[in-house]
Amino acid sequence: MATKQTRAEASWAGALRMAEKMIGQTTDGNRSDPLYAAGCFIGQFADWPEATGSWEADLIELAIIHGADDSERKPGGHLRRGIADGRRKSKARPESPARASEGEPESLDAFVARKGLTLTTLLAFSAYEERGSLRWPVPGVPVRRFRTLARPHRIGWEAKLGEHRDLPIPYGFEQLRGGAGDPVYIVNGESSVWACYTAGVDAVTSCLGEKAPTGRQCDALVSLGRPLRVVYDLDDAGAKGSKLALEKLRTCGAGDVSALELPAILGAKGDVNDLWVQCAGDKARFASALASLPPRSAPAPAPAPAPAPSTDKPAPKRHRDDDDDRDDDRDDDRKADRRPEQPFELARIDDLRGAKLPTGLRRPASYTIDAGGVWERDERDNLVRVTHAPLVMVGRSRDIRTGQEYRTITFRAAGAARSPWREVEVERGRLLESRMLIKLTDYGLPIHSGQSGDCSKYLAYSEEALQAANVPEVATTDTIGWQDDGGFLRGATVHGSADCPRYRSDPLNPEGDAMVQRIRTGGDRSAFYGELFPAVEALPVIRFMVAGLVSTLLLGPLDLESFVLDIAGMTSGGKTTALRLSTAMVGDARLLQPWESTRSFHERIRSAMMDHPVWLDDSRQVADPALCVQLAYDVVNGVTKGRATPLGTQPSKKTRSVLLSTGERPLSTMGTAGGLKARCLTVTADPMGDRTSETSDLCARLSGLARQHFGWLWADMVEYVSMFDPMDWEKVRSRMHAILQRLTARATELGLSSLVMTRQLQSLAQLQTAGNLIDAMMERPSQVYVTDDILRSVLASGATADQPTLALRDLLSWVAMNPARVMRVGNTGEAVTSSAPSTGYIAHQNLRTGAETILRSEAMGYLTRAGYNADEVVAGWKDRKWLHEGGDYKVTLVYPRTGPEPARTRTVRGFRFLDAARLAVGDVASESPRLVSGRSTDDEGEGNADNVNPFGRRVPF
Repeated sequence: MATKQTRAEASWAGALRMAEKMIGQTTDGNRSDPLYAAGCFIGQFADWPEATGSWEADLIELAIIHGADDSERKPGGHLRRGIADGRRKSKARPESPARASEGEPESLDAFVARKGLTLTTLLAFSAYEERGSLRWPVPGVPVRRFRTLARPHRIGWEAKLGEHRDLPIPYGFEQLRGGAGDPVYIVNGESSVWACYTAGVDAVTSCLGEKAPTGRQCDALVSLGRPLRVVYDLDDAGAKGSKLALEKLRTCGAGDVSALELPAILGAKGDVNDLWVQCAGDKARFASALASLPPRSAPAPAPAPAPAPSTDKPAPKRHRDDDDDRDDDRDDDRKADRRPEQPFELARIDDLRGAKLPTGLRRPASYTIDAGGVWERDERDNLVRVTHAPLVMVGRSRDIRTGQEYRTITFRAAGAARSPWREVEVERGRLLESRMLIKLTDYGLPIHSGQSGDCSKYLAYSEEALQAANVPEVATTDTIGWQDDGGFLRGATVHGSADCPRYRSDPLNPEGDAMVQRIRTGGDRSAFYGELFPAVEALPVIRFMVAGLVSTLLLGPLDLESFVLDIAGMTSGGKTTALRLSTAMVGDARLLQPWESTRSFHERIRSAMMDHPVWLDDSRQVADPALCVQLAYDVVNGVTKGRATPLGTQPSKKTRSVLLSTGERPLSTMGTAGGLKARCLTVTADPMGDRTSETSDLCARLSGLARQHFGWLWADMVEYVSMFDPMDWEKVRSRMHAILQRLTARATELGLSSLVMTRQLQSLAQLQTAGNLIDAMMERPSQVYVTDDILRSVLASGATADQPTLALRDLLSWVAMNPARVMRVGNTGEAVTSSAPSTGYIAHQNLRTGAETILRSEAMGYLTRAGYNADEVVAGWKDRKWLHEGGDYKVTLVYPRTGPEPARTRTVRGFRFLDAARLAVGDVASESPRLVSGRSTDDEGEGNADNVNPFGRRVPF
């Protein structure tokens, strides 16, 4: 007795908490309904012995706090009226089945007694009575389930389920209480869940009738790791729904899952709740009856109807039985995507002609695919359109560098039954996120914004179909060139290794992908080597360019640095034609790109074209020369920028390439930094030779040949070097060192020197070695690719490479050569010199500290007369932190006394160099300053600012 009293007290306390929760849902726009419903609910229990104390006054006070209106001129009037109605209903006499069948109202007590339930069970599921209806919440749905307490009763929704059709968890999932080995029964209808809860058995329902649980519900059930038993009603719909539920649960990874059949004694439409009533409330008997149910036999297959064309009319509505939990209709925006019912099985996809599908690939459960698109079978057995053209996931891959997963989908354009199939390989996260999936419509994905969510769900199930078909995961890369396994990707063609990763086309990087596709062969191979290639080799500069682009193949195996090959000259000298001819050695003419593009555009191309040359034409198109310098630096540095992406971060990537450039102005003269000049091989010449009519005809003829026959030299060279083993590459390295020694000796014989000569000679040796590899591949004697004229031109461009250092050396030498123009100040602060020079002071020296400051105006004037860009030189000094106070040091000039007049003073700005600057230039006391127009620069003549070529002439060709 004490136990019953405790349970009763707990039930009353639960009822009070439920009423308080309902009162708390009161809003300004709807005050009366929640308060009346709360009153009806708690009024059913008002006559219980446990209902003592001032609970009614407390609820009314709570209702007033939550804004109860006083439309009845009495505080809490709606709540009081609800309590009174609840009391009246609780005292009503239970109706007989005969009267209930006539449609007269049935009280809550009568309903609970007929179903064999308890009010404690209803409280556990937050169910309550409101105006003749039993209502209860469903997790994940902001509307309330309701059942009218009348016979014949009906079950429905207060609002359409709409977008909440894909419920997150099954009903009753939060009330599960069993252990790891106890089965979970998947039943039909909430009343069956309540019956199992009353008996102490764990059960759930999908709230979708006798259909398979949603994908999210299946995932939740599988995550329990417990045996799953499907027990649907004893009718054809229950048998068919059991089969679909089993298939979907197994697709989601369920292990111990089976369908059970209820005893025939329950009737044609018997359910689990009827079994509970049959057991007369005996919990042990009910649990034993469920555990001993036999497996359910498969339903007999229905005859297949004749094929019918797609129609925009929705399927006719069917009558719903007593425990039908289906929605009234689909949303209005999807009615047009319905078509008549068709038989569906988990079958192979073998009716899509032209599609390249893996062997044994199966479509996901509850989906069918045909020429009209992808269709999903909903809970009413209707086929709802997911895509407007066939779409299949056919492959999976992983990037060998980042480990990122990719998926390959194939599809046709919407409305084009005979259009070719397209394949797109994108990140897995883009396919499984509807907001990112819709962006792929730019590439022909046959969906619209209303279908993106359903399509993402379909693709998620397609992944499981790939795994079931044992489709292997393929290693891919978005970068061509040398790979880690020793193979080489020439465009999308593999050389040298069967295990080389496959090139992955990136639809979000169309620039790089387009360039990769242009690396190919075209025309006739014999015509290429018989007509085009001999004519190209007859031109020294273009032969030099061909060796330069082939040297790109040496960067990876020999761990060499990238460089720039720059062809400079006057307009109409054949520079663009030379670039076109060099691109014909690798692929089609579209490989040639203009300089006038952003750094990001060029970076995307280089990131895809590893170990391949890059061509840029006419640097004059770029308005800011500094941008040309930045782009060239990006090439020689060989590292892309790290970026943020919608999926996370994109790490920086190493690149290896050789830049072939043309322009009227050499790249080496567009900046003062010596690093670029050291890696820039500048040839100042007309590549096609003298400007004559014969040269014009030659340009036209070779350009025509290049458009017809192209790419064969690069294909043959890649195939040749991809067969090298480590010993072969060591021989190539030794050959390159021997060539470097020979070039160094030749430069000494010609009297050539450069501050960056060592770096430039290394690049030239790399280029000459690449040319000799061409000779070896063609089995002919070695030729000279770096001629004396080319050697002179390249080293001449580096003679003034480090202009800040050269300028400082010349400036200090100039000051040292003119001691009479240096003001020297002693310990007392007075000038030591007896008189000021007529040409003025150029520097200030403190004899006590030894500090020397060169007047800014005099230094800038000298640098200009010596042919330097004074502003760029000073900027270089500041970058290297060679100047005291950033070049804004102030000194006071003290002029000697003249007779009785006092000494005059003047404060000026000057350059005071730190010790690091003087160490960089060394001892300059014995050096002569640079000559300006044949005179010493201490002469006050203006000189010729354009005379900056130490060799005094252009390189003739």
